[in-house]
Amino acid sequence: ERGRGWVPRDVHEEDMGYDIESRNGMEKLRIEVKGLSREGDEVTLTHNELKASEFFGDSYRLYVVFDPLGSPRLKQLAPPFRVKREVVVVQYVIDLGDGHADAAHTRQ
Repeated sequence: ERGRGWVPRDVHEEDMGYDIESRNGMEKLRIEVKGLSREGDEVTLTHNELKASEFFGDSYRLYVVFDPLGSPRLKQLAPPFRVKREVVVVQYVIDLGDGHADAAHTRQ
């Protein structure tokens, strides 16, 4: 981004559906970044990321970095994205009062 004259800002902790806001004057791009160890034909987006891509449209980009720890290659995509399939994720909330404390790893 900087090499193109844009000013990127890390916003991944702000839960906006993308990782980077990049500006060039009045122009703003919202960029979601995904890293994959090998090239393939699919990447997973969260519900929030997909909705952000639909909402921001032309100002949203998906940057897929293949082999980020070896010989990185970047593929840039713009919406609309074709959803190949929906994956339902099940998560569990546990009560911290249940279970047994591991005495070796419990600080007092």
